[in-house]
Order: sequence, then structure tokens, then C-alpha cells
Amino acid sequence: MAEKKPLTPVVRNRLLRLVLRAFPLPFIPVPELYDLFLDLRRSEGDVDQQVTEAIDSLRKTTNLVDRLEGGLKERSEKLARLREDYNKLSSLANIERENAEAFVKQLEETVGKGKSKDRWLSLGFSLLSGLVFFILGIIFANAF
Repeated sequence: MAEKKPLTPVVRNRLLRLVLRAFPLPFIPVPELYDLFLDLRRSEGDVDQQVTEAIDSLRKTTNLVDRLEGGLKERSEKLARLREDYNKLSSLANIERENAEAFVKQLEETVGKGKSKDRWLSLGFSLLSGLVFFILGIIFANAF
């Protein structure tokens, strides 16, 4: 025996429309009502599909927002650490500046910035003593 194949939805709809036209009800357009019913089912399916797509989109958006939120949290933590490091380094820089200023001041005092008068006097005494020894050397060189 031959196997029976199930009717496809298109064939089933055409058979049903044929039966509805064969047995008309007075003043009721049954085939048109059936078409309207099919259109409503299709539009309901379309609405269901749109709702499903909207739900999927919302899920994807939620996942994206969660990932972005995680990235923002990570970046804000890094920013907080950078601010802490900046504050530490800026305070160290201030301390180093103060130390450097104290060192320069001490160096100026040691070297004697503004003590050129003392230097000129020292140079004069050195030249004078050198001249005295030069003259004494000439005098005593002839004596012996």
C-alpha cells in the first residue's frame, strides 16, 4: 500500500476554502471571514516574532551594558590608583624641591656667593707673597 503523506498547510487551507464556498451560509461571507482569521493568525505570529526579537535585543543590550559597566568600574579603579600615585609623587616632589632648595642654600653659603671681596684679597696676598719669595730668591741666589 502507498504511504499517506500529510497535507501541507497550503493544500489544507485551499480545501477548507473550497468546502466553505460549497456550503454558503446566507448573508455571512464565510470564505472572507476565514481569510480574515488566517490574516489575524499570521499577524499574531508576526507580533509574537517581534516580541521575541525585542526580548532578544533587550538581552543583548543588557549583556552589553553589563560588559560596559564592568569596563567602567575597572577603569575607575585604575583612575583612583593613578590619582593616589599622583598625590604621593607630587608630595615627594614637593619634599625633594624643599630639600634641593636647602641644599642650594647650604652650597651657596659654603662656596660663599657674594664673597668676591674675600677672593680678591686672597689673590692679592698670594701674588704679594709670591713676589716677595721671587725677590728673596734673586737676592739669595747671587749671595751664594
